[in-house]
Amino acid sequence: MVRSRRAWAGLLLALLAGCKLGTPGGVGGIAAGTIVPTPTAAGTSLGGSISAALDPAQGGVLTAGGGALQVSAPAASLSGATLLTATPISSTAPGAVATAWRVETSRPLAGPAQVTFRGLASYSGGANVRSLTIKYQDARGFWITPDQLSWNVAANTVTATTSHLSDWALVLAEAPTLEGTFSLTQTVGLPFSATGTAALHAWAEGYLLTGTITLPATLTSGTLTCVPDEQTKPLDLSTAEVVNATFRWGINARWALTCTDSVNGASSTQELATQFDTMKINLTSCAASFVGTQVNGAGFVQGAYLTDCGATGTVTGAWDFRACVAGGACVPASNPCLSGTVTCSLGIGTCVAGAPLPAGTSCGDAKVCDSAAVCQPCVEGGTCSPGNVCLASGTGLQSCSTGPLCNGGTPVTAGSTTCTTSGNAPGICDGSGGCAACQANLACTPADPCHAGTTSCSTGAQTCTDTGTLMAAGTACGAGHVCTAAGACAACSAGTACTPANVCLAASTGTASCTTGPVCNGGTPVAAGSVTCTAAGNAPGICDGTGACAPCQPGLVCTPANPCHTGLTSCSTGAQTCTDTGASAVAGLACGLNLVCDGLGACVGCTAGAACSPANACLAAGTGTLSCAAGPVCNGGTPVGAGTLTCSAAGLPGICDGTGLCAPCQAGLACRPPANACDAGVTSCATGAQTCDDTRARLAAGTACGTNQVCDASGACQPCLAGSACTPSNPCLAASSGVESCVAGPACTGGTPVAAGSLTCSAAGAPGICNGAGGCVACQAGLACTPADPCHLGSTTCATGAQTCADTGTLAPAGLGCGLHAVCTAAGACAACTPGGACTPSNVCLAAGTGTEACAAGPACNGGVGVPAGSVTCTAAGNAPGICD
Repeated sequence: MVRSRRAWAGLLLALLAGCKLGTPGGVGGIAAGTIVPTPTAAGTSLGGSISAALDPAQGGVLTAGGGALQVSAPAASLSGATLLTATPISSTAPGAVATAWRVETSRPLAGPAQVTFRGLASYSGGANVRSLTIKYQDARGFWITPDQLSWNVAANTVTATTSHLSDWALVLAEAPTLEGTFSLTQTVGLPFSATGTAALHAWAEGYLLTGTITLPATLTSGTLTCVPDEQTKPLDLSTAEVVNATFRWGINARWALTCTDSVNGASSTQELATQFDTMKINLTSCAASFVGTQVNGAGFVQGAYLTDCGATGTVTGAWDFRACVAGGACVPASNPCLSGTVTCSLGIGTCVAGAPLPAGTSCGDAKVCDSAAVCQPCVEGGTCSPGNVCLASGTGLQSCSTGPLCNGGTPVTAGSTTCTTSGNAPGICDGSGGCAACQANLACTPADPCHAGTTSCSTGAQTCTDTGTLMAAGTACGAGHVCTAAGACAACSAGTACTPANVCLAASTGTASCTTGPVCNGGTPVAAGSVTCTAAGNAPGICDGTGACAPCQPGLVCTPANPCHTGLTSCSTGAQTCTDTGASAVAGLACGLNLVCDGLGACVGCTAGAACSPANACLAAGTGTLSCAAGPVCNGGTPVGAGTLTCSAAGLPGICDGTGLCAPCQAGLACRPPANACDAGVTSCATGAQTCDDTRARLAAGTACGTNQVCDASGACQPCLAGSACTPSNPCLAASSGVESCVAGPACTGGTPVAAGSLTCSAAGAPGICNGAGGCVACQAGLACTPADPCHLGSTTCATGAQTCADTGTLAPAGLGCGLHAVCTAAGACAACTPGGACTPSNVCLAAGTGTEACAAGPACNGGVGVPAGSVTCTAAGNAPGICD
């Protein structure tokens, strides 16, 4: 439809001309709307399916229809080897512009894939691929727009990132009637706030606007309280349009007010009118601008606008208008498992929930409704956790056709999980997926009748486990048997002859008792010293001939009549005695006053603490102290000064170290100083120990100073392994491509140049790039530059190993000079243009060659002289025949 913009604006001004002063309010409370889908039948196959096998380690891509469709899945989204298939189908999607495709996989995806459609071969009116979208059809027939969409204008593609694979179509966006809510606040004149609903009916190049606006029940200003003749008024019919992404509209309504003065009670009437529009038809002397960012599209317009008259007041309007088709099927936002019907009675599309949908109905990506009308995750054939606690979590397979069900499953290990039997009794999983009746910790009789038992469920069935706790001694454990205090089941016949537990009483001389376990009472004593036994306190003992056990342990060290001999205890008499072994006692054992054993069996004199001379040459004579602890020994002594006396250390030359010890030491030998192994040194004994004195004479670079270490030119000891791989200091030589040399100190020689453009470096202090020959050339990426096409933007790149200008594909601003008398167009072409030059206007009612060229925003022909009235035919609004006026 063709209509001059000037004519449309004139109609808009005419419809808004009746606006008068009114007032502003908050912009909050704008309700959100939803453009709802419409269900259709599924498309039919057109044949010619194409498949691709996807590698779970690498993922894969399927291209169909000569590039019209591309589906790619990364390895992370595949749970195993997967066959991906695309089949062309007839498109039943509203607004479809190309063949639709049915996309299927042999196994469910574990993550998202990308579905990409190629756009149209050409577009009209300067449009591009952004005028298209892609949708998929769910199990109920609804065509759904995915959440994650992206467009590539340069590649002419639109892509969805989704885990849902079914029927997909490329469609055009619709331009339906828009409905919604608005708010108005005025403080110019009598202040008030109002809200309303409106409908924008597509007409000509814009919209016809209808609706209502509602005031509060009372308005106040100073001492006045005013009541409107009606709270809700219909809006005067007006027009609206979106021009250059700007929504042009106004609110037209007026009320008759009855006002009462609270001071004197006087009553008056006055008129209240709205003053809001976005074209400055009202309040022309006031500042006005949009608040924040407008959001305008084919199915919605949203935004806010402020007119600021300074001290006089302000006018603020906010709006949210969206598409609505009443009566259609829809998906309720509150619950996608309920049927829905679209209503527009509230001024914006609302989905009214109805009856529950059948269990198994799709309600989103990998989701279906259950029998309670709840939307649950479900992937047909996917893994799941069975409701049976005796089947392992995540081992079932999902079925979705009648609601989310988890079939099959691997049994948990027998005895690992408690459960409840069909009779609600306590149970345990039996290892086959069943629940066996079992209650743990009940008293029972285990295999050993003299132990207490408790029930256990650890094997997947109820068993009796031995607790290890002994039953009371004397408890019957069979015919003629009772439990012992040690927990054994022993034979016992009361009153019969028995052998007493006391080993000092003879066998078979006692009488049996069973009341507290098998006990043998009475008995005849054995001969003194004939039997060993255990005395009080569990000490070793010997029978003393009276039936008692006397403490006695043979073989213990004791002191015989000769105190410098060793003795051992004996029990042969029924009591412990000390017998002389004839062996000498240890040296130092006291054997009288100032007497000790000499270790040879003799008792010799020794006065502890008396002065004596040590045998050690590094201790001064007469400075020792006599010790008797290990026989007469001269201990201690004062050390001679460190380094003052030579001595013999294990047969080698030595020096007294000042502590009384002889340290090995030989002066004058060549050595390596410990502080720096790359200096020459000489040994010294002056400190009482052999040290290496640093002569400060530096060894030659390359001299070995340790395992795989050599001295460098500075005299430092550095790691070096000749012939090993090393990394050159030049960043343009590859890591580990050099060869280490140690002859003249550590050095990394040689090296392989890295690939041109692969590494950044520093070229004379400036950013650079490796050039592939081991050199670093100046280069800084990302700088603006002019590529081969002067109407495209360029960015420097270093990828080739030298700085070049790459075309980014982004168009240069229209009007940018691209040659002599030439500028860039908005479409990115370089066109001839001479500012002020003569040109022919596109309007056939202006004479050829009478326009004036302007180039600042791209080639444009401004002005022009009208052709004589009636001389040229043209097309008027509505595509009607016309004549130039």
